Amino acid sequence: MDMPIRLIAIPKVWSPGRYDDNTALIQERKSVPPIDLSWHGVIRRFVILDGIHRSNAARDLGYPSIPARIYPGELKQAARDLGSSPWLSLGRVSEYW
Repeated sequence: MDMPIRLIAIPKVWSPGRYDDNTALIQERKSVPPIDLSWHGVIRRFVILDGIHRSNAARDLGYPSIPARIYPGELKQAARDLGSSPWLSLGRVSEYW
């Protein structure tokens, strides 16, 4: 499903090299690989479980939406299901709280 970027809490990039690589890949392929999201009720936006650099690159390139896989339920359980650590993203979205 395509998710409007305005509904995603996109933290700042933490690896400029990964950001540059993702930006180049998106420009070359003219598409964005899907990101993984979970809903966060407190900030009322989707939190990125995987895809911080892709999300930043897509937003900066002017994409209005991005392909996404949505993991239902509590953030902690969604992260377990994905095998991800939401705390990396959550620490970076604290600016939205």
